[in-house]
Amino acid sequence: MQFFTPQSTFRLAGSANASSIARASDSLSAIRDQVTELIRVWTWKKIDTYNLVIDGDTAAVRYQLTAVFNPSGELITTEIVDVVKVSAHKVVEFHQFVDTAAIERLVARAHATE
Repeated sequence: MQFFTPQSTFRLAGSANASSIARASDSLSAIRDQVTELIRVWTWKKIDTYNLVIDGDTAAVRYQLTAVFNPSGELITTEIVDVVKVSAHKVVEFHQFVDTAAIERLVARAHATE
């Protein structure tokens, strides 16, 4: 958590009503919990970066990610966009845009086989 400020936000964009993964964390402990859960659930296999844009204190990266959804072992390939704002070499805002519908289908299939 050394790369975040005490006032940082970490957000997986989307409607909380439509997606179980869409949520925002606005404290270091909540960010730690959210990132820990993401690491537990996903194993990243391959990243192909398409674009990286830096404008002042904000960077955006668009990439294709292939990852394993650990609860089911299913592989998914999807595009993601991360937008990160920094101040004094620390993350102030981290916003991730991902295909929440595809992830919800993955979660549903995993629950159906339980």
